[in-house]
Amino acid sequence: MARQSPGQKAASAGELCALFATARVRLLSCRIHQATPHWRPPLRVLENHFLLYTISGRYAAQVAGETLAFGPGSFLLISPGVPHALGPGVPGELPRNAALHFLV
Repeated sequence: MARQSPGQKAASAGELCALFATARVRLLSCRIHQATPHWRPPLRVLENHFLLYTISGRYAAQVAGETLAFGPGSFLLISPGVPHALGPGVPGELPRNAALHFLV
């Protein structure tokens, strides 16, 4: 996992969305998501790329049959056609993220 260099300022979620909007991709959506107590989307397959940036809290994910756990400052990139499910990584915790859906 890439780490921030000393003295390097971390981008905010809003700055990430703005930067992505200028890239050579077709941005479908970019939003900040705050989990709710019973939030746990079902296994799904998307037709677009999905980039998740964890702002706070921890997540647990099933991606193509592999279990992943990650927290603040982590990115998760899922390619089109890959089965995945995502939810809070710690019971009772309400993680927050920036979620981007895009096409290249």
